[in-house]
Amino acid sequence: MQDQTIMMTKNLLLLAVPMTLAACSRPAPGTRAHADSAAGHRQEAASHQAEADATLAYANSKAYYQSVHMDHKRLAAAHLRAAEQLEAEYTAACEDRAPDTVTAWPEVKATDEVPGGIVLHLTPKVGSEEEVLAHLECHRAALAVEGFDRFPDDPLAIEKLEVVVHDEPGGTAVMFGVKDDAQVTELRRRVDVVAKAE
Repeated sequence: MQDQTIMMTKNLLLLAVPMTLAACSRPAPGTRAHADSAAGHRQEAASHQAEADATLAYANSKAYYQSVHMDHKRLAAAHLRAAEQLEAEYTAACEDRAPDTVTAWPEVKATDEVPGGIVLHLTPKVGSEEEVLAHLECHRAALAVEGFDRFPDDPLAIEKLEVVVHDEPGGTAVMFGVKDDAQVTELRRRVDVVAKAE
C-alpha cells in the first residue's frame, strides 16, 4: 500500500490539472466560476448590468456615479465570464449529454484512507482509467454548472479537489486529495456517502 500511495502521489499533478483551475489574478468576491452555478452567475450579471444602466445617466455628472457605474459593469462582465467558463467546461467534458444523466457514481467496492485524502477502488465494469477519468471530469463539470452547493454529499463538488485515476488488478483506483487538512474529514464523509449508496 505504501508503494501504491507514493506512485499515486507522483502522478497527482499530471492527472489533476483538468480538475482544478489556476487563477492569474484575484477575482472579485463571488465571481469565481465555482462560487455559483452558471444560472446564478448569469442572474448576478444581469443584476449588476441593470445597476450599471441605472447609473449611466449620472455617470458623466459626478465622479461617484462614474465609479459606481464602472464597478457594476466590471462585476457584470466577471459574472458573465464565470457562467461562460462553467458552460464551456461542461461542453468540453460532456459534449451534448444532459447534466442529470452524467452524475451517477460508479460502483465502489472498497475505500482506503491515505494521508490527505482517500482512495476508491472501483469494479472492473466501470472501464479503463481513461474512461473513468473522463466520466469524473464530466460528472464534476455537471455539478459545477448546477452549483457545487446543491450537492453537499458529492466529493466531486469540493472546489479544490485533486484526482488521480489508475488501473489496478481487479478494477480501477481513484484517489481524491485535498491540500487543506480541515477538508480531509469532509472529503472522506462524502466518499462514505457515495460508497454506501451503491
